[in-house]
Amino acid sequence: MKCLFLPASILFVSFLNGNSFTISNSLPSDLQSASNVFTKSVEVFGLRVLSTNTVADAKVLHTANVLAEYLDNDENGTVDQPSVLTKLLGNSKAEIATMVLFASENEQVSFEDSLGALMTVLTRTQNLFANEIFENGSSGNNRDATLEEVLHLVTDLGWDTAFPTIWGEQAGSSIANAMDLARGGYFETVPGQYPDQAWYTYYDNTSDYPTQITEYVYWATTTYLGGQNWEGRDHSNYTNEWKPYTKEMLQQSDPAVVRILTSNNYNFPITQLPDGNYSVSTKTSSIILPDASYLGSANWYESSWFGTFFESANSWLYHTNLGWLYMPSSTTNNLWIYSPDLKWLWTTAPFYPWLYVSELKEWRYYSNQKGFYDPNTKQWLNKSDLIAQFTTSLYTSASYSSGDLVSNNNLSAWFDRSLEINGLMLVVAGEVGGQIAVPEEWAKKIAQTVKLLTDPNSDGIDISSQEQMIKVLKGETGTWHAGFSSVQRIAYGGGTDYSPNPLTDSGRQSYLGYENFQDSNMMNDMIWYKNSSDGAPNSVGDYDIAEVLEHLMHTIHLYGVPGAVPNSSDALQWDPDFHVGWQTSELYFAVKEAVDNGVFNLADYGDENINSPETYRVICKEYLYLLNFGMWEFGQEFWENGTLAPEWSDQARTPTGVQQLNPLGYSLFNSYIKPILSKPSLSALRSIFQDNDSGVSGYQAD
Repeated sequence: MKCLFLPASILFVSFLNGNSFTISNSLPSDLQSASNVFTKSVEVFGLRVLSTNTVADAKVLHTANVLAEYLDNDENGTVDQPSVLTKLLGNSKAEIATMVLFASENEQVSFEDSLGALMTVLTRTQNLFANEIFENGSSGNNRDATLEEVLHLVTDLGWDTAFPTIWGEQAGSSIANAMDLARGGYFETVPGQYPDQAWYTYYDNTSDYPTQITEYVYWATTTYLGGQNWEGRDHSNYTNEWKPYTKEMLQQSDPAVVRILTSNNYNFPITQLPDGNYSVSTKTSSIILPDASYLGSANWYESSWFGTFFESANSWLYHTNLGWLYMPSSTTNNLWIYSPDLKWLWTTAPFYPWLYVSELKEWRYYSNQKGFYDPNTKQWLNKSDLIAQFTTSLYTSASYSSGDLVSNNNLSAWFDRSLEINGLMLVVAGEVGGQIAVPEEWAKKIAQTVKLLTDPNSDGIDISSQEQMIKVLKGETGTWHAGFSSVQRIAYGGGTDYSPNPLTDSGRQSYLGYENFQDSNMMNDMIWYKNSSDGAPNSVGDYDIAEVLEHLMHTIHLYGVPGAVPNSSDALQWDPDFHVGWQTSELYFAVKEAVDNGVFNLADYGDENINSPETYRVICKEYLYLLNFGMWEFGQEFWENGTLAPEWSDQARTPTGVQQLNPLGYSLFNSYIKPILSKPSLSALRSIFQDNDSGVSGYQAD
């Protein structure tokens, strides 16, 4: 990570009293070719503010201070989100994000020829005109454009690339989906007329879709911070583009963007509105390592055993030798440390510099001169060589568990065995109701399929989010169905093969304990061994795969996926009885788009009305499964004759088709399902499920 090598001078501001910045009348050495245009420069956390000689110093400093306030919004001397600063700094001096100030647009035009020649040394800039800078803040008809243009620089070149799935300025990101809601739909180009319900109606035809997002972020952020309700503001001058102008109005009209702004998964600048008066208060004691000595510069400390470090916000510190580290606990007798490169490490004050490397499950001795000592080989390794050893180790943790199939008398009279696999409880029907018991090997085939779907070593898996999904499935404390375990029921044939039929209200009561078991757990679908719903029991291996995956996906999509990836609980509101905002969720709009575009046919779904709560609940379950199959291209493999048309369009059986016909669904999958559900290989599935009930599960308990 680039942030591991940032010089200390850009991590904190040196001037603690008065104005934090000074103007230099000479340019940095790499920008000498720009001195015929710009004569003033200010450095802000390694970024730059340049101006012509006609821009007043007060306006230059105002811009620098606003930039600092967007980066260090709580003004503790530390950049709130180091990964964003890393992106703003770029990979070379020419890529350093830079504000360029001119007296006016006319002055910029006058330098047009000279500016063209500077494209190789100033590749990422945002302009701002002095006649739009009001260093005392907005008032009346004077709107301080500094708040807008500086934020554009920070979000467009920083947040966009640091968090592409959330802040990315492209269709399908979380912020793009929120903007689409605000505009009343997805419009790649500016429409001739926005829908009446839209509250963001930007009509600049020169603005492409990413620019629309940039402007939307500005409006939403400054509205949340109170920056659109200044004294003397004539709101009618702005509501043709953006309707809410107070935080309360934004919370009511655009809860989607408020959730993104306020997420605890990053530190977006929502503490205070920049006012051009950046000031750092001095903190002289370390929160993370209280025994460390203050070194006299903001947030720099010396630990007698751990060395020199710079303390950032939210438990992050910059160690002069080990780089950026996350320390969730300050208990030096049990110190877990997370390194973006080395992953989880463990040590204590008496043991350091011995480090337990969780990826290897072995100890290494650390020396800042020699690297990491392996006591097994008696060799010193540099960091890259140590990391190279990680690739040979498969990820495991206590979150992933493969239980035995065991007898269980606490499930009801219908089910007599259970197996717990990665957060999901499988319950297996016994010999009851005139039907024989489900074979043990079938239950293990289901368990092995769950293991394939929750493989942390699969490409593209966000392990922390997948582990969170397992916690959600279990119903652990703090999850949305805490105390209620997720259950997958497995039985033989179909409901009518049992007497009485346990799927009917009257039949259910005949199986002792079954009603209480249903009420005490989260469950939805059945998986049938030798499914007889179409008459003769199924004997085709590929159809078994379709049966198993469909109903496992129903269970996991409903009871595990929401709450796993950040913001997914709000995005995937599928139950109107539980989710009050279901008609404004990303899932609702993705389903609606699929229906409107002819991808998803509701002919067999209740009253066929997406706005009917009961119908919506059912179609969400089916939609997520169909979407998942389309994105994995499983439909053409496992559906009968490779199609499910007209229920699901044949044109949406591939990622390309989904992206073209249901872009909101494409985004939904990539944001909330792809990071946590592992795509099983066709060969693995077909080795488990073969024709005539052959094939071997390969399941092994821990």
